Amino acid sequence: MKRLPTRHRRQLHRRNPPGMWMMRCSPIWMNLFNIILLRLIDVKGYSDVDVYKQANINRKLFSKIRCGDGYMPSKKTVLALAIALRLNIDETQDILACAGYALSHSVKFDVIVEFFIVHEMFDVFTINEMLFRYEQPLLGQ
Repeated sequence: MKRLPTRHRRQLHRRNPPGMWMMRCSPIWMNLFNIILLRLIDVKGYSDVDVYKQANINRKLFSKIRCGDGYMPSKKTVLALAIALRLNIDETQDILACAGYALSHSVKFDVIVEFFIVHEMFDVFTINEMLFRYEQPLLGQ
C-alpha cells in the first residue's frame, strides 16, 4: 500500500474524538475510508466481528472494505456500519462524507435512518422493520 504523506499520517493518528478528525475529509480521505473505519472501530472499543454482525453485513463484504484496494461501500452499508458503531449524527455525517455520501432530508430512507440515529436507537433490525414498512431498501444487506 502506498505510504501517506506525513501531514495526513499525523491527522489520522491524532487522539481527538472521531468526529473531530473525520471532518477533514477531502478527496484524499475518500481513498482511506477503510483506514478511518478501522480506526473508529478501535476508538470505540469494538471488535471487527462485533461490528459486522451488528451492522448485518457478511464477513466477505467487511473483508472487502477492510482490505481497501479502492473498494467503496454503498451508502446503506456505510450507514449500517455507523449504526453498529453507535455514532452520533455528526460522526455519521462525517463518515458518510469520507465515503462520498450525505444524508438528505428529501429522501425517505435517509430521514428514517437519521431519526433512529438522533434518538440513539441503534438496532439495525428495528430500523430495517421501519424501512420495510415504508418500502425502502434495508440496511446491511
